[in-house]
Amino acid sequence: MVSVEMITYNHGPYLAEAIEGVIAQKTDFPIELVIGEDCSTDNTRDIALDYQRRYPHLIRVIYSDRNVGREQMSQELLMHVVVNLSRSVREMIIGLSR
Repeated sequence: MVSVEMITYNHGPYLAEAIEGVIAQKTDFPIELVIGEDCSTDNTRDIALDYQRRYPHLIRVIYSDRNVGREQMSQELLMHVVVNLSRSVREMIIGLSR
């Protein structure tokens, strides 16, 4: 799986186009889009959550109740990716041992 990380803060006017660009990718492997929404003051969070509702198998939104900055948000997204990777590896190992 390839995880695409997208950190957003007040990117409402551009976010749908950026998300659509990821969704449009043709791959022969699974992808996920992990959006880090850093307590925007515009409609960024609403747009991100709307896409998550429409593509729950593809998009995860991680958000903060206060602005934490790019570095902290990046660390939170990385933790999400690592946790999901660990879960996927565990499931693969269990599947192979059957």
